[in-house]
Amino acid sequence: IIFVRKICEQFRFYAESRGIQMNFKINASHLEMDFDQAKMRRIVMNLLSNAFKYNTTKGRVDILIERDGPMARIEVADTGIGIKDKDKPHIFDRFFQGDNHTDYVGSGVGLHIVKEYVTMHHGQIQVADNHPKGSVFIVTIPIQISLSASGTASAISNDSNTKKAIEDT
Repeated sequence: IIFVRKICEQFRFYAESRGIQMNFKINASHLEMDFDQAKMRRIVMNLLSNAFKYNTTKGRVDILIERDGPMARIEVADTGIGIKDKDKPHIFDRFFQGDNHTDYVGSGVGLHIVKEYVTMHHGQIQVADNHPKGSVFIVTIPIQISLSASGTASAISNDSNTKKAIEDT
């Protein structure tokens, strides 16, 4: 929770400069799980970057973190231009770019990488319409905690980017 909140705070100035309201809601008092910090940072950064980039002045970005049974759930919702229904099946394809007319031109790899990283965490990502306008990206990742023989939690790998996160709100 703290990990995601810190990433969100990096967008505070940008949000204020564009008049975009950013809301961070937590429906879990405690969430403990193993995850790859570098990959999770990239997931959240990309989703937030897109939510702000394709939003409108005076728009809104809502971030929700909650525990949904055995899953951690992160939602990033915006009031931006949205994603056309015909593009939704393709947005996670490498190099895909929809034909939304905006000032921003991307490489078409961001959401592909996000999906790959979510999959590496044995999770899923979905996109839905945010009513009345915009998009909602929903990431669900299994809450996994590795236990050593002594019963204490440990990292899921020896990679220094993979850590156990115990975070209270």
